[in-house]
Order: sequence, then structure tokens, then C-alpha cells
Amino acid sequence: MITKEHKYVATTNDYKVGERVGVKCVGTDVWAWGEVVGVTAKRIRVYNEVRGLVGLYAPQNVEKY
Repeated sequence: MITKEHKYVATTNDYKVGERVGVKCVGTDVWAWGEVVGVTAKRIRVYNEVRGLVGLYAPQNVEKY
């Protein structure tokens, strides 16, 4: 997706199940390792290795590594 500034914004289509990613923890500037376990229309379902659970993350809070 292209914004007005022509900056690329990640979408859920950019992630595949099994990919290793970094996820931004809610309410902090801390990033943790995780693995994509699913994708919905608006969110990426990631197993957060630090918290030990699966969470739904907005695409802007997920980065490929």
C-alpha cells in the first residue's frame, strides 16, 4: 500500500506462516522474536516467544528478520 508520502506500508499479505519476525510489545518500545502462525484480513497472528503466547498484531508492529 502506498501512502501520500509514497512510503511503503506493510500489509498482511507480506507475511507467510512459519516466518520468523520481530513484534512490538503493546504499550512499550520493546521488540520481541516471534513466528507467524496465521494471517487475518487486518492482523498477523504471531507466537511471541518472550510472552509465550499467540497474539494478533497490526502490520506496522511486525517486522521481518
